[in-house]
Amino acid sequence: MAWTKQAREQVRDRLFRASLPFDTFRFKQDGTVECRHAYFYRHGMSPDKLAEKIKAAIPEAMIVDTEDRWAAWPKTSYFVVVFRVAAPEVVAAGREEAK
Repeated sequence: MAWTKQAREQVRDRLFRASLPFDTFRFKQDGTVECRHAYFYRHGMSPDKLAEKIKAAIPEAMIVDTEDRWAAWPKTSYFVVVFRVAAPEVVAAGREEAK
């Protein structure tokens, strides 16, 4: 699945509306979305908790992978969540329902 500009914006918009703290979104050619959140301290957060928040924001999302990419200081550590949305049209329909 190739991501259209509109589909990418819809996914980003729904995650921002849910106040999810992601720094980077990568829309892959295989139809997955990789979201990364940089951290210095975990403060009780984990990639699995972020995945649950994604599922709450986009119920149509299927979580593919979660990962804690820890790196010793001064390098940056990341929580990574990879998910797939069945079809961008579903995301658009969910966005309309939320209004």
